[in-house]
Amino acid sequence: MISHMLICTDGSEYSEGAVREGLRLAKKQQTKVTALTVIDFNAEFDALAPNLLEKMEEEAAGHVRAVKAKAEKEGIACEGMVVRSETPYLSIAEEAAHRAADLIVMGRRGKTGLKRLLVGSVAKRTIGHAPCNLQCPGDTEQGRTCL
Repeated sequence: MISHMLICTDGSEYSEGAVREGLRLAKKQQTKVTALTVIDFNAEFDALAPNLLEKMEEEAAGHVRAVKAKAEKEGIACEGMVVRSETPYLSIAEEAAHRAADLIVMGRRGKTGLKRLLVGSVAKRTIGHAPCNLQCPGDTEQGRTCL
């Protein structure tokens, strides 16, 4: 039984599939959810473009709010958070451990430049560090799911 689920989102089509599948499972199992967006961040970036970072944080907060709204509409308890990190995969694993999550649900790809063409560099790295199971739903619109 899953008591707490961490759903990671970046607003990409892949993370939207993860949100759909995660919330479907959370409703079925009456699971508490934490929606998480991790901003790939380093100190140089902040120094060179502080206004851009602020814009990225606002966008990330919007993704989290959207997940919370969908969860609340389905009657699912959901909290949300945005984290800055130089190593997003470690931050995801740390948040899962901190919140005693039983499952991490995230897209198998993201929207970070060339990385999005590879099979989920963040997802792949998270698997190796996660304290719990990780689910990366595929194209759930067509009924296919990659676990």
